[in-house]
Amino acid sequence: MNLTRRDFGKLALAGLSSSALAQTAGKPNRSYINGVQFGLQPFCYHDLAMNRENRPILIQRLVQNGLGMVELHAVWYEPNFALPGVSADEARDKLRNWRLNPPAGYFRDIKKEFDDNGITICTVYINVGDSFTDAEIDATFEGAKAIGAKGIVGSYGLAVAHRLGAFPGKHGMYASLHNHDNLSDPDAFSNEASIVKGLAYSPISRRLSTFATSRRGTVTAWDFSKGITNACRLFIWEIAGRTTVAAPRLARVTRRLLRFSG
Repeated sequence: MNLTRRDFGKLALAGLSSSALAQTAGKPNRSYINGVQFGLQPFCYHDLAMNRENRPILIQRLVQNGLGMVELHAVWYEPNFALPGVSADEARDKLRNWRLNPPAGYFRDIKKEFDDNGITICTVYINVGDSFTDAEIDATFEGAKAIGAKGIVGSYGLAVAHRLGAFPGKHGMYASLHNHDNLSDPDAFSNEASIVKGLAYSPISRRLSTFATSRRGTVTAWDFSKGITNACRLFIWEIAGRTTVAAPRLARVTRRLLRFSG
């Protein structure tokens, strides 16, 4: 299996964490290569609208692309209440109410769709924010857990990460950190100090994930040799150059970079 620059930008590299080692029906994950779990973050399918109606197409593409793990955005299974004639506040209230009172068996059925196609949901991507009540955060974790995810992740900053610190342990899960190259926002995870600070907010910080981007030529993750043993996944959007990368070699390099702590 060879990966072009374009293909490489579509892969989420997962380490030897509990989520990365998850198997479906006792069978080896189809995209587990040389000790590294490869998966996909569906935002990479730019031509596919992210909604519940397109979930069958998403699953079909994951299978066609030989991928057995996914980081699933919540919009792939949550209803959209932002419809014509519905105010933003009304739509937000309806979504909160749905999260607090999901249909019986709903998440079980979502999980089955992916299980039946040999796909493990490692994390759920959802942008927890100030509008979330504590009960809604708990419901978000429980919903993610019910579809098989080991944790949640979102593009929140230090303030939200601090608030989330007490929640994942209650549900036997983790909350991941997703960094960007926004150096002007003091709340953003954009440098070593901010990520270290964010990891310290949770008592299970060694299970939190951190992400690196090399978009626009700026690698925002810090020197991996400085003890990034807290990382269980490395997500790379894009690499410079147009050379083809052999997946087995990429897996070996990834293991060395992340210095997995097991």
